[in-house]
Amino acid sequence: MQLRIQVKAGRKDEGLQKVNDQWVIRVNAPAREGAANARVESLLADLLALPGSSVKIIKGHSAPYKTIAIQCSEEYFRQFEKN
Repeated sequence: MQLRIQVKAGRKDEGLQKVNDQWVIRVNAPAREGAANARVESLLADLLALPGSSVKIIKGHSAPYKTIAIQCSEEYFRQFEKN
């Protein structure tokens, strides 16, 4: 499945939340040299309880809005959303 997400890099607190039907992820890594992108992938994998290789940014590597490919079923992700 694919997920469109807004990334806020260099934040004090990390987390994922849905704001007005838009997913927003906050990471403490700076938006330099791919550090924030790497943290987005690893944090999403951790939050979803998936292996790190299951989460990849496929679009928007240098933009705050990214498209992320997640190797899980939509049903699995819906269960995550409910929690």
